[in-house]
Amino acid sequence: METQIFTKENLDIAAKALQQGEVVSFPTETVYGLGAIATSQEAVLKVFEAKGRPSDNPLIVHISDIQQMTSTVEEVPEIALTLAKAFWPGPLTMILKAKPGIYAPALSAGLPTVSFRMPNHPLTLELISKVGIPLVGPSANLSTKPSPTKVEHVFEDMNGRIRGIVDGGSSTVGVESTVIDLTNDEGPVILRPGVITKEQIEENKTKEVSYNWDEVQALDANSVINLKDSNADLPVIGGITIPELEMNLPIFNGVSNESLSFGAGTLTENQVMGQGNYSLASHHIFGIANANKLLFSPLDNAKKGQKIYITDKSKVYQYNITDVYVVSPDRIDVLNEVPGKKIITLITCTDFNATNRIIVQGELVSEYNYHTMPEEAKVGFQMEYQTLSI
Repeated sequence: METQIFTKENLDIAAKALQQGEVVSFPTETVYGLGAIATSQEAVLKVFEAKGRPSDNPLIVHISDIQQMTSTVEEVPEIALTLAKAFWPGPLTMILKAKPGIYAPALSAGLPTVSFRMPNHPLTLELISKVGIPLVGPSANLSTKPSPTKVEHVFEDMNGRIRGIVDGGSSTVGVESTVIDLTNDEGPVILRPGVITKEQIEENKTKEVSYNWDEVQALDANSVINLKDSNADLPVIGGITIPELEMNLPIFNGVSNESLSFGAGTLTENQVMGQGNYSLASHHIFGIANANKLLFSPLDNAKKGQKIYITDKSKVYQYNITDVYVVSPDRIDVLNEVPGKKIITLITCTDFNATNRIIVQGELVSEYNYHTMPEEAKVGFQMEYQTLSI
């Protein structure tokens, strides 16, 4: 059976299909989601089947009213209400401890927590309201494929696999939502992937920023809470992905607690992609579920020969890893240029107390136009975060 396209005019049919346990894709401001009622184990398993995605990967619950969250969790911390007021509807996901027996076990992969977000798309908010039940909604693509931002993308992957697609036009953001874990005893932990236009990148290259590594502190509850209003103005200048490590992050100009909490920051002034020693730093996360997948934590598994791709949305630069080693914090010589070579240096701490630094270095091997980058790089830059999707 061919997958049906729904519009605002026949949204009631899409809502009824969802109520009956079918899978219907819906639009959000980030990417298109693969929707099913979050309370039905059978419906949720259909989502995993359609995506070809392992069922041990948690799904996010999409709501249209904050009471759909507050009435189904054990506790609503004040910070959750503060963040919801500031950022919902919008691309923010909050992880809370759920009341047992409400949501399908498969959506949380056996964890006692559930992730919630209120998408900023009028059709989807109306759809969830019509269904009357929150919806799961991982990105509506086959596993390992790029996240879809148009109906055509969803149809290509999902035709015949799901009941229908709600046509809400093109997504405006194109990457998954920010995720904040509010269940950590040490305080909130926040991660913000981003997608930025080439024009914004050019503008951000000239912004005044800090390159003082000593100003950067380990993440704690207070610093994370203070970051919530600052991330929108961070000077994004590009992106970095290491496909084999399932790592994909924005690159910011300069280093600060904010930039290293939301992506990777440049360590020296006026450094240029594909030239000299292009040096980046980011936080290493500890103490939460799937911490090894966040920010620069995957560098624990970096190996010689793995490919690093960076982009400024004009060019894509491929480096192959040549060295992985540990140094003391005073070894600033790792930022020095190497005569006759174009290299990249990635830096993160070995532990929460920043006792030493992990250094990953690679040499430039190829340069591509942004629109002709290798498929591996394209998939990497559009990669879902492995802990949560939209």
